[in-house]
Amino acid sequence: MENGRYKKEIWYIKPILFGGNPNDPSNITMINRREHIELVKYWNKVLRNLKKRDDFRKAVQSPDG
Repeated sequence: MENGRYKKEIWYIKPILFGGNPNDPSNITMINRREHIELVKYWNKVLRNLKKRDDFRKAVQSPDG
């Protein structure tokens, strides 16, 4: 019996947006739905805080960044 709560999905430990390498096996793990929700909350908070900083905004907007 398959329950959505127990399914696993691929997760990048260090998100690509923050410099994580999607091709590095050590940056990949498997997580369940509950872990996914908590990690999304965490990384969204990190992103919101970084967006407040001018240097982050410039790096994201720069084609060289």
